[in-house]
Amino acid sequence: MATEVTGHPGLAARIADALAGNERDAHVHVADLGAFDERPLAETDEAAWAARAEEPIWTAFRCFQKAYAEGARAIVAVVPSIALTGASGLAAEAAAAEGIRQLVKSAARAWGREGVRVNCVTLPVEEWGIVPPPERQVPNRYGPSLPGANDAEGIATAITALIDATAVTGATVGVDRGTVLAP
Repeated sequence: MATEVTGHPGLAARIADALAGNERDAHVHVADLGAFDERPLAETDEAAWAARAEEPIWTAFRCFQKAYAEGARAIVAVVPSIALTGASGLAAEAAAAEGIRQLVKSAARAWGREGVRVNCVTLPVEEWGIVPPPERQVPNRYGPSLPGANDAEGIATAITALIDATAVTGATVGVDRGTVLAP
């Protein structure tokens, strides 16, 4: 079984291309958080919250269940790092990303006894094609610790490492060149 990649159309396609030929029993789900509808939390109605925060979690839940039922030995969720940092105007998207991270932990705990590993990769929000204006960027006095920019191969290398790591489950790995540096 080849590694299946689902979710956000653009980013999932980039990751799938980089993982081409990866013949592992694995599933990678790239969170599709829509168009990142920036608005204050106080102006977010129930319908917008359901669409922007709850539906991405349900989509990930269904993908995880399907991957498990089809015999995947490793599942990797890919979410924006706003799950770790938060983002002004993107509370619903941050909640969705963090909800998916928590789903990873729950699935890892539940399915670990059967040898199924479930992990998470966080990427900068820019990987989803969103460049926050300067006033909404996560403050980082030093910037990335590593030079350069993420590329699909670097992201795929981290994902493959988690797929192959037989003793790792429930982990979150930041693939952001050392910008957030969160556990």
